[in-house]
Amino acid sequence: MRTVTRPLILNFKGTCSILTTGGPASASSNIIYVDEIVLLEDNNKRRSYWNLARVLKVIPGRDGQIRLALIKTENSELLRPVQRLYRLELENPVVKTGDEPIP
Repeated sequence: MRTVTRPLILNFKGTCSILTTGGPASASSNIIYVDEIVLLEDNNKRRSYWNLARVLKVIPGRDGQIRLALIKTENSELLRPVQRLYRLELENPVVKTGDEPIP
């Protein structure tokens, strides 16, 4: 019985650690890029009323990880930590090329 349950327990522990840390793909999907549209977290508002902002510049910390972002909202430019910015799930970004009208 022990020879059967031991591999199952080891496999379960490995699966649980991946699920709790978000897995290897999770960290790369949270990277914020310049010119990306993000939601600006506001604890005083519901999420559906958070402001939209465009990332103008990303600022890395001492360890090389992106820690701050300079963003432009409707009214001003702000410096915010990336933990307070939420990426929009856009699959096909709009790219303006030449004189083509944007639909």
